[in-house]
Amino acid sequence: MYCPRCLKTIPEDRISDITRELKNTLGNTMLEKGKCPVCGTELISAGKPAERHEKGSL
Repeated sequence: MYCPRCLKTIPEDRISDITRELKNTLGNTMLEKGKCPVCGTELISAGKPAERHEKGSL
């Protein structure tokens, strides 16, 4: 998982461990929702290509 805002990568094999630690120690559930636990930006999965939009579309 990659945060395009923080420019940080979270290894896929550590997601569940990190999610559990954040939830238990800080009550932070952002990672389990697919969002960066630091800035709240939607994370990009390494296996999921980023959506592409044509010029002028939303």
